[in-house]
Amino acid sequence: MPFPCDGHGSGPSGPVRGFYAALVDDGTRLSAYKRYCPNCLMVLMKDHRSDWQPGYAIDAPEQSTACTSCGTVADKAADLRPFYVTTWTVRNQRLDYFAHYCADCAQVVIGLFGLKEHANGRI
Repeated sequence: MPFPCDGHGSGPSGPVRGFYAALVDDGTRLSAYKRYCPNCLMVLMKDHRSDWQPGYAIDAPEQSTACTSCGTVADKAADLRPFYVTTWTVRNQRLDYFAHYCADCAQVVIGLFGLKEHANGRI
């Protein structure tokens, strides 16, 4: 039995794509693993193309001081919550993205993806 798509809820007509999201909030890692059909994953990526940057946060040329979603400027970079996304394509090609969220936007992302703290940091 195929896994249902976490985007639209029913069984996909084709293979599902893996999607892992993690947010670090005050030293606590909140994460979730989802499965999306190609169409739902494409819509999700399109919806976040302005706030998710490709690559890893460590690759960023300078430390961000503003929320990548709403643009709120933080007093210091430590006030922003780092967010990481990994997706896998049809051929298991891994794609990584990152963002930095203010407290309010971080709460939206936590609810949107159902991010939770897991025992031993594992899902």
